[in-house]
Amino acid sequence: MGKLAYVIIGSVLALATMVLLPLRIVELVSAGKLDALFGGIVILLLLVGGSVVAFFTIILPTLETMDESDAELLEVKERLRMYRARQRAMLEELDEIKQVLEELRDVLKKGMGE
Repeated sequence: MGKLAYVIIGSVLALATMVLLPLRIVELVSAGKLDALFGGIVILLLLVGGSVVAFFTIILPTLETMDESDAELLEVKERLRMYRARQRAMLEELDEIKQVLEELRDVLKKGMGE
């Protein structure tokens, strides 16, 4: 399978992960079939996962085809470094959100007498 087919399949998968699945979850939350908090967490995870899929299927193949002596490569590497830093920061924020949600859950359990 050629690189173009790889990029197209990855793009479709990233689009589905970042747009179609979150829309379906919003529909389920709106219909009352899914808890809003759980739906929000799943949507966040889908967006992060879709970003990772997009990175590995769209950006990474273009990095492999560049010549090392090319000046554009330095710019792309810098963007990649910034992207990784942003992803690390996002994951740290998600960890903090998880901790806050766990604390909230514990407080709510204590309040309900369980």
